[in-house]
Amino acid sequence: MGQLGLRIQEENIDFYIASLALGILVGVRDGVIPADVGMWSLGRPVFKEAIESSSVSISLKSALNEFDELDAARSLGLDVISIVNRLISELLDCQRHAIEKDESLLIEARYRE
Repeated sequence: MGQLGLRIQEENIDFYIASLALGILVGVRDGVIPADVGMWSLGRPVFKEAIESSSVSISLKSALNEFDELDAARSLGLDVISIVNRLISELLDCQRHAIEKDESLLIEARYRE
């Protein structure tokens, strides 16, 4: 199986991580992605460790830390959709702030077999 690697400038990290998280949350909200799958997509320890050691903003880290609570909220019978909608709002704010800092949004891609 091949791998697609994406490289972004560190100034743009908040924008792209927030965009990735938004896509996953919209999928959870719309019933395309189960909450537990959404949780493990960005809530995995290896991803969280990489984010913690990067220059990702505190507000984005905070929103991402709540990903691992989605499945627990569902298990407790809480309204997962209201949590998802709140996180979507927070992530949109992260995107707005990121785009104000740097509008270039440069991205490079490389595919390897």
